[in-house]
Amino acid sequence: MFLVAAALLIAACNNENVEPIPELRPLLEVEYTNYAWVPTWVGYVVGSGGEVVKYDRKGAPWPSAEKTSGTITELQDKYQPEQMWVSTKDVSAVPAQIGQVDAAATTPPQSRCADAGYLSYYAYTYKSGTYTRILLWRGGDQLAKNTSPAAQQLISYIRSLNLINEPQGCTP
Repeated sequence: MFLVAAALLIAACNNENVEPIPELRPLLEVEYTNYAWVPTWVGYVVGSGGEVVKYDRKGAPWPSAEKTSGTITELQDKYQPEQMWVSTKDVSAVPAQIGQVDAAATTPPQSRCADAGYLSYYAYTYKSGTYTRILLWRGGDQLAKNTSPAAQQLISYIRSLNLINEPQGCTP
């Protein structure tokens, strides 16, 4: 009996039984970076299927960080080395809202809270194999926000997910 129980336990622990996280096709992202004290680069991605996945780069910089657009391969690299499934949400209205965001309606950055890092909300558009990120909101060291009505709706949606606490006193 003990051998049967041990065999069942070993089978249950087999990694083949663990469902992998699907390839993320990002719609929205919440990203926090800070290199002032301890290198930190974590975030959440809301995918086109409604999946919400947390990632943690364990302080490792992302080589494509300065780019505003890239391929799915570059974005998948960003979401490594650690991913964790958080939940699934209804994203049916999100693509249409992203399509209405005026990327030029972003306020100029203002310096506010030194060493607080950057908490940023992004929306992603997709065209011809390329994802382009649009800044919706940023708090922390530099403040900025997109003032278009569609961006404001997406910011409210992101906040409704309760993924991360915004820095108090360091918001636009």
